[in-house]
Amino acid sequence: MRAFSIRGLDIEVLLDFLSEKYANVLKRIWRTETCIRAVFVQNEMAWRTVSEQAIIVLVDHDVDTNTCATEVVATSGGAGWWRWSLGSQDEAEDTFATSLAELAHVRGWQYEGTFPQYAFPRAICPSCGAIYSYRREQILDGGSVRCQNCDKPFVIS
Repeated sequence: MRAFSIRGLDIEVLLDFLSEKYANVLKRIWRTETCIRAVFVQNEMAWRTVSEQAIIVLVDHDVDTNTCATEVVATSGGAGWWRWSLGSQDEAEDTFATSLAELAHVRGWQYEGTFPQYAFPRAICPSCGAIYSYRREQILDGGSVRCQNCDKPFVIS
């Protein structure tokens, strides 16, 4: 997963770009007075694994500050051996990052790309034994999180 922050943008140009390049399966845009949220899903063939993969793009635009948080996730398809991505997911995310950076540069937008930061790479739920990673914003007061499997809270040590 890759995350991006864009400031000073024309949101309609970004939505048109994503609609054209990343929406052959799904395009949903929700608009309110204060924000615009969107989801785009692109299906493509990953020739390295001869299987399909999906590229999911999430957009969260704050109208008042004219800032936009964008995330991209590429997921592989298939089963068995075909679940190995062989780098095709990273390549899809890199291609998206390059295209978005070029658009931002041409339009004069302030653009920054980041990787999500995980506070704890591994946390084991004491109730069900599931192992997950949690981002800092998922950690609740007192250092606890909710298990993504059984939904019970536990403190990360």
